[in-house]
Amino acid sequence: MFEKNYCFKFIPFLYFVWALSGCSQLPSKADSNYQLVNLDHVVRIQFDSKVKLNKQGVVTIYDGLTNQKIETITPGLNKQKVGLPFSRKVNQQQIYLQENTLFIELNDMLFEYGQSYYVHISSNLVSGVLNGQPFTGIRDKSLAFKIKPQPKYKAKMVVDSSGVADFTTVQGALNYMMALQNTAPKHIEIKNGDYHEILYLKGVSNLTISGQDQQQTQVYYTNNDGLNPGASNRALFLIEDSDQINLMNFTVKNTHLRTGKGDQAEALYFNSETGRLTAKNMTFVSEQDTILVKGYNWFYHSKIVGNVDFIWGYSQATLFEDCEIQTIADTKVYPKDSQGGYVLQARTPDKNAVGFVFLNSRFTSAQGALGNQVLPQSTFIARSAGSDKLFDNITLINAQLGEHIAPQAWLAKKTPNPSYANALTGWKEYGSTDLTGEPIDYSFRSQHAKQLSYSEAQQYMDKAFIFKSFNNGSGWIP
Repeated sequence: MFEKNYCFKFIPFLYFVWALSGCSQLPSKADSNYQLVNLDHVVRIQFDSKVKLNKQGVVTIYDGLTNQKIETITPGLNKQKVGLPFSRKVNQQQIYLQENTLFIELNDMLFEYGQSYYVHISSNLVSGVLNGQPFTGIRDKSLAFKIKPQPKYKAKMVVDSSGVADFTTVQGALNYMMALQNTAPKHIEIKNGDYHEILYLKGVSNLTISGQDQQQTQVYYTNNDGLNPGASNRALFLIEDSDQINLMNFTVKNTHLRTGKGDQAEALYFNSETGRLTAKNMTFVSEQDTILVKGYNWFYHSKIVGNVDFIWGYSQATLFEDCEIQTIADTKVYPKDSQGGYVLQARTPDKNAVGFVFLNSRFTSAQGALGNQVLPQSTFIARSAGSDKLFDNITLINAQLGEHIAPQAWLAKKTPNPSYANALTGWKEYGSTDLTGEPIDYSFRSQHAKQLSYSEAQQYMDKAFIFKSFNNGSGWIP
C-alpha cells in the first residue's frame, strides 16, 4: 500500500467524466453533494445535437474550497505530461469533440484524493444547443466534483470508462502500477469501451493488461511524428525499461492517416532491449510503423495492421505465431488504389540474433481507412535498411501469403545485410503458400533470400531456440 502523502506525488493521468444533459442533473453547490469521481476521469458534456468547437474560449478549473484558479485550458495543442511518476511530454488536444459530445482533459498533477473542484466554461468555447437552449457557458459551481479516496490495491485492478471501477482510464491504472515499484505479479483488467488516450509505462515488471473483448475494448488516439517527433513521442503506447509485460484481448489503434509528412505513427513501441513482451489475442492498427520492438517478444493469435514498414525494430527475437499480418491501402493516395508498401524492416543489432520469425501466420490485405484497395502483387515482405551495422534477420515458416504479395517478395532496392542469406542469418522462408494452401512458386524470389530445407526450418518452430539468447543464454519459453 502507498503512504497517503507519497501518493499525492504520483497522481494518475486525469480525466473527469461527466455526462451533462441539463442543469437539473448537476450536483448541488454544497461540497457534501459534489459528485464523487475517480481521480482519472474526463469532463464530458453531451449537447442536444452536433456542436462546433471554436478557436477561442477558455476552460478554467478552481479549487472547491479556496476558489483558487488551478488550471486554464484553451483549444488547440498543449504540451502535456503522460504518466506518473515517470512521464513523457506530448502535444495533444485537451479539448475535443466527438459528434455531439464535448470532452475536456484536465491536468492530472493538480488534483488530490478527497479534494473538491469545479469547472467554468466560457460561452464562446463552443456553439451548440444544451437542454434546448443555446449554450451560454458555465460560470457557477454547478459543474463540481470531489475526488474519491485512493483505490485499495487488489490482485486485479479494474478500468471502466463509466467510472464505476477502480479507474476510468488505462493510464490511471498504469500510473498506479508504476508507483507500486515492485516485481510481484500485477493485473489490470479493462472493461469494454473506447479509451481516447496516449499511454506510457516504464520500469514495471510482471504486469498483465487484459481487455474484456479484443474488438470491444479499444484504446485509440491520433499521434504521429509531425505532431510529436521521435519514436518515443509519436507512439500511442510506449513501454520502456520493463519486463514480462503481457497484453491480452484488446485493440490499440493509432488513428493517424498518412498525408506524406510526419507519418511515422506507432501503435506500440516496446523500448526494452533486454525485456520481454507477450501479446495474445491483440489487435494493433496504424498505417506506417505500427509495431516497433526491441528485446524479446511473442505475438500470438494477434492481428497487426498497416502499410509502410509496419513491423520493424531492433529486436533480438520476436515471434509472430498464428497471427494475421494485414496490409491496408495507403490513405495518402486515396481515392486511388494503392501499392501495398512493405511489411517489415528488420534492424537486428546482432548478426547471431534471431530477429523476426513468422510461424504459421497469414499475410492478408484489406481496404484502407478511406475505402481504397491494395493492388495485387504490390506488397513486399521486407526491405532492407541498407546498413552494414544492422542485420536483416527475418524468417517465414509456413506462411500463407495473399495475392497482394509480389512474386519477388523481398525488395533488394538496398542490398540487405547479409547480401545472401544462410540458415541462421538474413531473409529466409520455408513452406510458404497462398491463402488457399497452394505452394508458392519460388522461381521469382529475390536472389538475396534463402529457401530453407525442412531440417533448417525445424529450429524456427521451437520457442526454446528462438528465445535462447535471453538473459545471456539462460533462455525463455513464453
